Amino acid sequence: MAGRTIGDVGSPDLVGPLDHDLREQVGIDLVSLIGHLEAQARNREMERRKGSLAQLCDAYVESLRAAGKQSADEVAEKIAAYLVKGLT
Repeated sequence: MAGRTIGDVGSPDLVGPLDHDLREQVGIDLVSLIGHLEAQARNREMERRKGSLAQLCDAYVESLRAAGKQSADEVAEKIAAYLVKGLT
């Protein structure tokens, strides 16, 4: 409090010319704010990557084909049969 006069009295959540701590000035915990923003970014990324089960299965079969796996067609047939069976 050195150098302050009675006219400089304020609460920690009010901005004053002698308050140098940003957290006190605006009432924000920067670590919490950064964590919140990072969580929002993760959620946006997860939403962007969402797809249907059919899209996931198609991508899996395509990855098998790209890797030259002989079982790719058999896997595609098994997936299709399972999905049709599950729908009836």
